[in-house]
Amino acid sequence: MDERTIDTIWCRRIVRACYIALLVNLAVLAAVWALFGRTAGKPALEYWFEDILRPVSVMLLVNALADLAIRAPRMSLKTKQHCTLFLLLFFCAFVTAAHKIASVLLGSFAIPIFVSAIFCDVKLTRRVAAASCVAMPFCAAYISLGSARDYGPYLWIETLAALAGLATAYFLARVLIRYSKDNLERLRESYESQTYLMESVRQDLFTGLYNHSTFNETLPRMIERCGETGEKLTLCILDMDDFKKANDLYGHALGDRILLSTAEIIRENTPVYAAAFRYGGEEFALLCENCSAAEAYTLCENIRKLLERQAFPGVAEAFTISCGIAETQEACMTSGALFQAADSALYEAKKSGKNKTLIYSAKGRSATAAG
Repeated sequence: MDERTIDTIWCRRIVRACYIALLVNLAVLAAVWALFGRTAGKPALEYWFEDILRPVSVMLLVNALADLAIRAPRMSLKTKQHCTLFLLLFFCAFVTAAHKIASVLLGSFAIPIFVSAIFCDVKLTRRVAAASCVAMPFCAAYISLGSARDYGPYLWIETLAALAGLATAYFLARVLIRYSKDNLERLRESYESQTYLMESVRQDLFTGLYNHSTFNETLPRMIERCGETGEKLTLCILDMDDFKKANDLYGHALGDRILLSTAEIIRENTPVYAAAFRYGGEEFALLCENCSAAEAYTLCENIRKLLERQAFPGVAEAFTISCGIAETQEACMTSGALFQAADSALYEAKKSGKNKTLIYSAKGRSATAAG
């Protein structure tokens, strides 16, 4: 899941939280009416319309519009983030202005500042904090002019205290952003380290190709996947010719260079749809998804000819490789049967002169070259 998708999900979660906040606000206002409304001298119909239904309807409409905007696929992520946070700011301003007798609501302007830390964007948090610091004094002035409650100078004292609270909220939000980024960096480093270790475990340390254990894990999984999709899976087994003789004649140092050169040729010529393995010793394997035996034959022949032309210092003779190929459509759809078929073709290639590529044929259980 990419960053844009995650942030969009969080935008929608915040908007859903605003819907819940509307229900809580409605419940609180109804409770206020039940407990104190009858003694306030205000008619029930006027109270419910002016103090409950009208404010809640306006906030519900604005919330629904913001919800639609965030769901719009063409809207940029930055716009969605701003829309979400300024929706919260609108809620704070509207609730504070609608309920003028509760100056404690001035402190609610810290909410969008704290919530902005979710997106780990200091500039965005700064904009929200600046907007909150501008909107809150305007709400305080509106309360001072329109409230039936006589606040006196205490309203402006509370406003100054609330502004200090907003400044504190802004700096705390920046600390949260820094903490989140540090944690994200640690998680990224940990993920990269684990990925490297997992990849190291899957690889043959000498050649850099995938190792025998990885082959045994991958082959059944690929057969199952190709069985579900109906695509072909071709297995190629490649084995160095007379490698023990070369080791005995020229020494293990040259034998290692031959193995490394062979692995390099295989790696450089393995297409994206195939995976290369060192099966063991001087034996290698290729697993080719959605690839026919004839296509794999061309691949193996290319590798075979490149190795045959490979020169090694102080050695006049060429070193060669034999290849056996089998595909799932010509062998039973099990990993053991597929491997046995490719191994049979390799055995025939060795027995019939080496330095060649043969394809397993189920007819008569023989191996043939591609025609």
